Amino acid sequence: MQHALERDVGDTRARLRDSMAAFDRGEELPEPNIACRLWSDPVPAVLIGIRSALAVGITSAIWFATAWPNGPAAVIVAAVVCSLLAATEQPDKVSMAAAATVLIAAFPVFATQFYLMPLAVDFPSMAVALAPWMLTCGFIMAQPRIGALGLLSAAYFAFASKIDNVMTYDAAAFLNSSLAILVGIVVAVVLFATFFPETPASAGRRFRRQLFVHLSRLTGARFGSPAFRCYQFALFEQLGATLARVKDEPRIAHECWASALAALACVAADQRVPLMTGGDDVRAFCDALGVVDPIVLGASFGGMVALAYATRHPDHPSGLVLISTEAAGGTHRDRRVALFERFGGAEVGALARRRFLEVQGQADRAALDAWRRLAMPLYTRTPRDPDMARRAINRSEVLHWFTRPGGESHAFNMFPDLGRIQCPTLVLGGEDDPMIPIECQADIAAALPPHLVQFERFANCGHAVVPDAPERAIAVIRDFIAHR
Repeated sequence: MQHALERDVGDTRARLRDSMAAFDRGEELPEPNIACRLWSDPVPAVLIGIRSALAVGITSAIWFATAWPNGPAAVIVAAVVCSLLAATEQPDKVSMAAAATVLIAAFPVFATQFYLMPLAVDFPSMAVALAPWMLTCGFIMAQPRIGALGLLSAAYFAFASKIDNVMTYDAAAFLNSSLAILVGIVVAVVLFATFFPETPASAGRRFRRQLFVHLSRLTGARFGSPAFRCYQFALFEQLGATLARVKDEPRIAHECWASALAALACVAADQRVPLMTGGDDVRAFCDALGVVDPIVLGASFGGMVALAYATRHPDHPSGLVLISTEAAGGTHRDRRVALFERFGGAEVGALARRRFLEVQGQADRAALDAWRRLAMPLYTRTPRDPDMARRAINRSEVLHWFTRPGGESHAFNMFPDLGRIQCPTLVLGGEDDPMIPIECQADIAAALPPHLVQFERFANCGHAVVPDAPERAIAVIRDFIAHR
């Protein structure tokens, strides 16, 4: 990982030097080739278009019904506001602020046009007459939070005053122009509040829809394709923007988090990410979203990824929860075979003997299918929830790749690095776990610094512990988090 990073930095510096030299020679630099693009969603675009069309229709109806000379201005304002403000976090509130700005600005704009500008006889005096209002607008524009309102005030003055070489000071025309702007904004406010209003719930739904729409497009991507990294990049950007919109709705924010984690897990599986790289991705995910001092829980393979993360980034987590996992592949093979034969009989025992002792992996898809049909139901003492199985995304090819003869599931070994872990660690294991026996968790507990580890054994429990003893397992985890 470090060598790859140094290589990438070196390549970047070399390209930068070449570009600087080409620039000094006066050569035209090539356009940057940016492969990763942020997500675009056609649904909000269609809704914005329909909302703008409704704004045009409503203001046009007012215009035609009243034969209002300033009707066209109201139509334009309504359409522009509906289009431009739709991308903001709270377009209804922003448009209401715009209406309030016009109402407040009407008084100084009227005073400038009808009391100061008539006194101007040349360019310097006109500059003096306009200076108070222009300087005020400029000052407001310089404030990051309300800068747009200053720009709106200046645009309102330019539109309502109709400055020309020969000025006509018509109070009725000024009031009509101001009213047209207000009518257009008010129509936009009403549409923002009633026509598919932007709410935290809609932002969450939009994020999850985009998540899975773009995830489905990766199914045809080749192994190692940049499309996977681009998906992760766009996901982080979109997740950050969505969390900013739903920050006051913890439930929706949690759903977005969970959906993002599920999608990242699918992407990792599709890329056949090595175990160590999976640990690095946990750190990168936290950094991208500003998560500090996380407590990371991993069960089974997830526990292996959590160990990879904690050993490669020992100063980052504040706690680890490891459930039914192992720190090295290929250990306690005879114990696994014995447990599977004990719970499943001779047929399952033969499958386990072939996988763990003879072939040391799943030789082919048929062996994997037989394992899933006969051995996996024995992982837990409690029957698996069929609804959970239906919700899961199963990737047989990924499981076969990981468990193939000579694959990573048999070759990895993190025991030499466990001493690097610096955070409190809770290790849970089931006494009747045939897949990753309790001895594997005992080995982890023995290798960790004694003052950091808490090891809990669960009698009459199989793989992952929680399905067989949910009340005690959750209580132990909660107590660990509360007293870490």
